[in-house]
Amino acid sequence: WTAEERIEFNFEQYRRYVRAVDALAELHGAKSAFFIQPCPAIGKSLTPEERQKAGDLSYGAAYQRMADELLELNDEGLPLYSLLDVFERTPETVYVDQIHCRLGRSTACGSGLRFKPSAGYKVISDAIADRLAELWSFPAAEPQDDRKESAP
Repeated sequence: WTAEERIEFNFEQYRRYVRAVDALAELHGAKSAFFIQPCPAIGKSLTPEERQKAGDLSYGAAYQRMADELLELNDEGLPLYSLLDVFERTPETVYVDQIHCRLGRSTACGSGLRFKPSAGYKVISDAIADRLAELWSFPAAEPQDDRKESAP
């Protein structure tokens, strides 16, 4: 196979997997939604630290192509969303390698631990929650003030 034939085969396999998971969810009466994970090569102005840790970003065009092809599944009624733009307005460092965000930290707080969530994963989870709320007609969540002290 040529490189293009391999790519097309792999894209079709990915589309089949998404369709299969959606069909299985429907069979069991479950809701489904699919999300394309953000990556450092697309949609964020990287900090110097991120540029150093993210490595070779030449996969960006292929990743964007994969996202575009998968998003065509929306034409079949599958709920598929891109998260490639979630860090467009995030100037701080969130990525620690080619795909993962910096983890949160836990610190001692009185008799227990206090967990500070990962800024990057918080942005992603908020974007997913917003899209699911819209898709499934959930009421909007109340904004949380992350500065509040949690009860012991």
